[in-house]
Amino acid sequence: MDNLVLLGILLILLGFAFITIGAFRSLRTSESVEAGGVILLGPFPIVFGTSPRAAFLALLASILILLWVVLWILWR
Repeated sequence: MDNLVLLGILLILLGFAFITIGAFRSLRTSESVEAGGVILLGPFPIVFGTSPRAAFLALLASILILLWVVLWILWR
């Protein structure tokens, strides 16, 4: 196999391990859970969150996505 394929498989497995470890760690603590997200409907982002902080982070993520798209278009 190609080295990049093996690296990709390793990163995927490492991601699954981090998700599993994080899930088990969150079961042990009694912290409040916040969630947020961005739905891109064409050029219009719909930002939602369970708290103002989560909504702000989701808005920040949509701004970073927009910046990435602009830089990608300019790079071509």
